[in-house]
Formats: sequence, C-alpha cells, structure tokens
Amino acid sequence: MDRLHPSSRRRWMAKIRRAPDRRGPWWAEILAGIAQSYPACCYVEIGVEHGTSVSVVAPCCGEVHGCDVADRAEAMPRGSRFWHMASDDFFARYDGSPPDLVFIDGGHSYAQARRDYENALRIIAPGGTLALHDTWPESEDATAADLCGEVWRLRKEIAAHKVTFETFPGLTLVRPDE
Repeated sequence: MDRLHPSSRRRWMAKIRRAPDRRGPWWAEILAGIAQSYPACCYVEIGVEHGTSVSVVAPCCGEVHGCDVADRAEAMPRGSRFWHMASDDFFARYDGSPPDLVFIDGGHSYAQARRDYENALRIIAPGGTLALHDTWPESEDATAADLCGEVWRLRKEIAAHKVTFETFPGLTLVRPDE
C-alpha cells in the first residue's frame, strides 16, 4: 500500500473500514487489492452497469476507464473516462495507457466473453492481470444470460496461469505473462 498516493490510500482505507454491508461486492474488494499492487494502476472495466465495482477500485488507481453499451457515465467515479460503446469498438479505439488490470464483466455470451478476453490480451501491460467475472455459476439456473451466461466456458479453456474464486458468481484472475 505504500505505493498509493496518500489521498488514494486514505479513501481506500476508509472504504474497507466501513461496515461489511456498506462495502463493495467481494470481487470488487479483491480487484481493489490487486490494483494497489501496481504503482498508479491503469484500470479498465468492461461492463460498468451501476458502477459498483469501478467505484470500489478507482480510488486505488491512477487511470480508470469504463465501457458499457448503456449510458453509464453518471455511474463512473470523478476523474475516470467513460466509453459509451460496445466493447469491440472500445478495444479498437482505446488510447489510454496499457492497463495493469482489466475486469471483464460485459456481454455474457461465450463468443463475446472470448472476444473481450482476446482483445484485452492485446492491450494489457506486461505483468498485468485480467479478471473475468461470472466464471462460477452455482447451478444450471445461474447460467442464464442475465446471470453468469456462458462465461464459465471460457474459464475452462484458458491455458495461462489462473486462479478462480469458486463462489457464486465467480472471479477468475489470469496472469498472461506467467
């Protein structure tokens, strides 16, 4: 944590000291911890939705980008950049720093998750981490498109060094360089 700017460290520490019911979801807290391991972390989130995850991770970062097909600009933390477009277009137009951490939580079809993963591999910084959400459906019902969809299939195919948090809805961390 010594690498964090003092104001960012204070904001993040304030977040984790709150009552558990006021913290972000478990996967966002993990992502925030990973972001802290990179000096001035550049963070990209595919699929912003309500901004819950990006709001937890952003205080730990020097540069933040969020992409969603729906207009989620108001959900983005101050100082971050919102890209209102499909993730395929985002990856084609991305002009920020190579991200240290990419969180993929966009389209839940297998084809879209695969494209997001492959596109993220092209822009990630050396030593960066890719995080795939919705990789551990707890039941057949959880594979519905509005829950985990088919993302879990991609987890099974990734050959790179990875770890999966096997609790619903799942989070798989991938280190492509290892």
